[in-house]
Amino acid sequence: MSEEVTNKKQSAFSFDQEIPSLLEPFQQKEKELGDSNPDLIPLKMQMIDAFIEQGNHYQAHKCFMSVIEMIRFAKSDDLPPSHDFEKLSDQAAVVDKNISGAGIVGRLEEILFLKTISQRAKKLGWLSPEVISLQIQLIICYLKKGDLDNVYKYLRKITKIIFVDEKSNTPPSIYFKEITDLAAAIDKHTSDKVVVNNPRYLYLINMLSFLYFEIASMYQDGSGIEQDYKEFFKWCRKSAEMGFMIAQLELGYLYKEGKEIVQDYKEASKWYRMAAEEGDAEAQLELGYLYVAGNGIEKDYKEAFKWFRRAADQGDAWAQLELGNLYNEGHGVEQDDHEAIKWRLRAAEQGNKFVARNLGGHYAGGYGIEKDNIQAYKWFSIAAINGDEDSQKYKQRLEEEMTPIQVAEAQELARKWIKKWEGKSKPI
Repeated sequence: MSEEVTNKKQSAFSFDQEIPSLLEPFQQKEKELGDSNPDLIPLKMQMIDAFIEQGNHYQAHKCFMSVIEMIRFAKSDDLPPSHDFEKLSDQAAVVDKNISGAGIVGRLEEILFLKTISQRAKKLGWLSPEVISLQIQLIICYLKKGDLDNVYKYLRKITKIIFVDEKSNTPPSIYFKEITDLAAAIDKHTSDKVVVNNPRYLYLINMLSFLYFEIASMYQDGSGIEQDYKEFFKWCRKSAEMGFMIAQLELGYLYKEGKEIVQDYKEASKWYRMAAEEGDAEAQLELGYLYVAGNGIEKDYKEAFKWFRRAADQGDAWAQLELGNLYNEGHGVEQDDHEAIKWRLRAAEQGNKFVARNLGGHYAGGYGIEKDNIQAYKWFSIAAINGDEDSQKYKQRLEEEMTPIQVAEAQELARKWIKKWEGKSKPI
């Protein structure tokens, strides 16, 4: 017979053999109140103390399990005072230390958090900062227990309330400490884990990169905490290194513009490339610009074309404009007027006013498309309204070739285009 089994058998003695002074009052109370009444908890705690003192941690564990069940089914108003719970936590720590894998501390924490959350939510509402804070602490408790199903359940709910839900008028910075504590707990839980093909761990890692970026944003904005660009950069970089695309894009911008750090095009291209390879259209566009200018990387029109095309295919109007320019000039691709106007028209259809002069030239000269003075006049008019002096001259030349009716038609087309995009996020 193993030593562990022998110890369990020796410890499985009855109350009346070892602590008879507690048995009689307990049995009397149990008879009066029922075996699950929370008023029995103080007596159970005395028994746990006695068992711990005798070194009988298995019986203490047994008592703890019944106490936890009492708490689980008790009404909030019937629970013992908080100082009793503090003593219970101390007792639980002793049992956990002496019984491998007992997990009493975690179970006790969980049930107390659930009871407290329910109690405070009834009084303050589920969206109150206090209740949200308690639920974040509950998530940390589940992380310690390794209960990833409940971590996932509560984490999805809480992050939606804090960062997405418009009904919650509380700024995320209110929870700065809780969010940083949660990030630290997730980092500790996942740092030494193999996460391949484990959706729960992959979710936690993605969530951690998101939380790092949110912490960075709070430092950047000085929202609820002192503004600190050094801390902002540190947390943004941690997020980017974990693969959070928005953080990578932000770092690319910071290095490109030299915002709060030394300008470094090579670093900018590194972070833009990471986000671009993940499919971010803005990063693809910026990487294309770097290849055109030769900033931080060798000038390469073919590479620029590749990245502009990827962004353009996702509907980015600036990339469509740049793609049109490359086709028009034959840079990185064979010169093709038809393709040039195709992409420039796509940019114009999204309100890109800077392509107007180019389109006017295509229609006026019949480059890549059938010559059309009405369309040419329309686009030159749009460009002229936006301050292009040469387009104003081109309009005047076209008027010599057009009838008053054609000019009026072209002017109406220009007005409709401008009205469509006026006051919107576009014209770009």
